[in-house]
Amino acid sequence: VGDVIDRAWSVEGWNPALDGHYLDVMGLGQEFPVARVHRRVGVPSDLPLHLKQFVDAPDPTITADDQRAVYSWELDGVPAFSFDAYARGSHEQIPWVQLSDFDSWGQVIDWALPLYEPGEISDELATAIAEWDQEETPEDKLQAALAFVQDDVRYLGIEMGPRGLIPHGVSETFGRRFGDCKDKSLLLATALNEMGIEAHPALVHTRRQRGVRELHPTAYAFNHAIVRARIDGEELWLDATRSYERGRPTHMEPPRFESALVLESGGSGLSEMSAAKLEHPQVEREEIYAATELYGPVS
Repeated sequence: VGDVIDRAWSVEGWNPALDGHYLDVMGLGQEFPVARVHRRVGVPSDLPLHLKQFVDAPDPTITADDQRAVYSWELDGVPAFSFDAYARGSHEQIPWVQLSDFDSWGQVIDWALPLYEPGEISDELATAIAEWDQEETPEDKLQAALAFVQDDVRYLGIEMGPRGLIPHGVSETFGRRFGDCKDKSLLLATALNEMGIEAHPALVHTRRQRGVRELHPTAYAFNHAIVRARIDGEELWLDATRSYERGRPTHMEPPRFESALVLESGGSGLSEMSAAKLEHPQVEREEIYAATELYGPVS
């Protein structure tokens, strides 16, 4: 009681995967009271910086000249904010500010597309794709590739620095048999396209889900990658990190992420993910529990 802890740090450099874009978030509250909050961001004056505030976050003080614009927040006596760990992920509970120099989701797609180039396809990968391509129907081909990427490529993410945003080349992922969600999704999408099945990696947020639509366009809106494929005009959403998923792909329950940024040329916005059909199979189950006393046995 009575101790005062000062924290200060400097950061040099910037993630090269961002290609010069500036993205950040500024938290302005905590689950405990804070005596003083000071946040300051200085950017070149010609940078088209967008700010979006959440949960009644206050406006910054802005000072600018011909070279530099400075955004600052000075808050005293910030109270503790209640936080419900069981609330929906898209429900904002603590004041914060989002900063981004992207103007649109289309710009985010244009930024991401060069990062998701599959690279050269090795002889070993080409042989595997040729084997999957021997299956009878497009759905059979997709099922063979999906089963391999889900079951035989171990999910492992080492996402430091640029690799938090850039997947490895498909031949490297195939050869070493492990990769993160970006690696596995790019491998699956590439294999499907090689077999004539339209497929693209898609970025989602597992917690925010539909809530990404409330954000200003930014590369930091996502924490997971999946694949959108099309067979005979039907849209399929495939999560390459699921293991031992069985059944026909057209009958599988799609991932419930609700909104996705599909990385396809000419894309301009977030896509609505199709809801689960839950038609094949359908099971009805009825369970009856009988408790005769508060702490007694239950049948």
